[in-house]
Amino acid sequence: MKLIFLTRFSFFGVSVWRSRASQDPNKLLDPQRPARRFTLFENITAASLQAQSDTDFDWIVLSSAAMRRPDKQHLRGIVKSCPTLGNAKVLFAEKSHAANVFKHAIWRNYPRDQIISTVVLDDDDALHRDFVKDCKEVSQHAWDNRAADDDHVITSFPVGFSLLVKDGRVALYERDVPFTNLGLTLTAPAGSRRNLFFMSHKQVVKRRTARVVRTEHPTYLRTVHDSNDSRAQLGDAPKERALSVAKSHFPDVQFDQI
Repeated sequence: MKLIFLTRFSFFGVSVWRSRASQDPNKLLDPQRPARRFTLFENITAASLQAQSDTDFDWIVLSSAAMRRPDKQHLRGIVKSCPTLGNAKVLFAEKSHAANVFKHAIWRNYPRDQIISTVVLDDDDALHRDFVKDCKEVSQHAWDNRAADDDHVITSFPVGFSLLVKDGRVALYERDVPFTNLGLTLTAPAGSRRNLFFMSHKQVVKRRTARVVRTEHPTYLRTVHDSNDSRAQLGDAPKERALSVAKSHFPDVQFDQI
């Protein structure tokens, strides 16, 4: 099973669930803002992929064509340094729908009949060190056992943590959301027109092809901070956990650097 991570990094695109900054290219690409985004991206997102027990995956990162050249070079450097056995690349595009950019990138680079699993990974979130291994196994099983007329399968991993980063404080909270975009996975032929960025994760539950997989360990680390592009919220009355719990599941995430 080929697994491909799809990440938007300061991408000025079309979306209904975005922060104010992500809807204003001047704010989105302000020289001071990418510096903070790079800190989170490098120490959380990229770090979690570098720690994967199964390094056979691909990674496509989408950013804005208007990004400054030094920032483009910095972004490429981080992505290219990921020790994956597959391909890691950065795409820069003008304002458009991320789903279309990712869709055409997949069509160009993979045989149309190849079964692939695409995974949403935001640029400030992390995945468990065994995510690639676990996701391949459950995605293959879901695909092999799908209904005869199903042309895709969606897998959601509800159990994880929220990481609050605010005013110099870092705190960890439990999170359990049946259909979340954290690690949300679509399994289908590479030539399919279906794309996770065309779907609302809150509406995925209505799809017959959707499945929820509960793991014994937290699957994801969702970062909540002042510059979230997706306006992430902490939720109501979350249960706090010791930060050391997250460190054991996300060993390469640099908590002291964020």
